[in-house]
Amino acid sequence: MKKLVLLCGALALLALGVRAQTPEYTAKMTRMLELSGSDAVMKELPKQMIGMMKQQVPAMPDSVSRQIEDLMAEYFPKMLEMMTPIYAKYYTEEDLDGLIAFYESPLGKKMASTQPLILKEVMGVVPQWAAEFGSKMSEIVKSAKIQTQP
Repeated sequence: MKKLVLLCGALALLALGVRAQTPEYTAKMTRMLELSGSDAVMKELPKQMIGMMKQQVPAMPDSVSRQIEDLMAEYFPKMLEMMTPIYAKYYTEEDLDGLIAFYESPLGKKMASTQPLILKEVMGVVPQWAAEFGSKMSEIVKSAKIQTQP
């Protein structure tokens, strides 16, 4: 009986993995990411990475920036491919249909358009929060007389 239960569990996991890899599932996941604005955020990553690199290496030529952007364009489909089984663990195709319907609604469109703005503003306050939190955390560690590594 125990072997039968294990076999059924393994088959269920295998079926989930197979379902996750179907073109239909991937298409729905991609559509949901587009509508939610998540793909736009992911596509901004190279620009952010290049910006950080240029701060560290101000003499970095524009040709290097273009090569990195091209590389991201080449690798972006691979990232979607790697994300598909992760999304399939949490969302069925029916769930994706519901999310797509939500993001096509007026409220969903508003959420998708405002999330990047909200995230940008939140990221603007994170350094202040981190400094305050870090200071308080240091006080706790010092008051406990915990030795830290140099």
